[in-house]
Amino acid sequence: MPHHESDANLHEPGPRAYSDVMQEALGQIQERHARPLVRLQERLPDGRVAVEIYDRTRAGDEPTYDFYCSGPQQALEWIQQMSSKRWITAEHLGAFATLMLTAFPEVSGASA
Repeated sequence: MPHHESDANLHEPGPRAYSDVMQEALGQIQERHARPLVRLQERLPDGRVAVEIYDRTRAGDEPTYDFYCSGPQQALEWIQQMSSKRWITAEHLGAFATLMLTAFPEVSGASA
């Protein structure tokens, strides 16, 4: 059976300390709060919201992708379009979906 790089993590010298795991998780949460993957910039008078999507693997803090979204149906269309981009992750799509529920609260009532 061939050796895979991902197997290397299985052969580390013992389990990681709980505090180390918690510190790492906390650091990731703080980083995501300071530098989100998806940001809503403004709501226009016609109800559209300005969305910025960031590729955090690239240098700088400029959005990689930006657009306006007019509602729940268009949000689904944007998810479909974004999912075909290689640099968009499941975390991007989840963050976008969560922000769309906040931006268009009429949707969240439908599933409750």
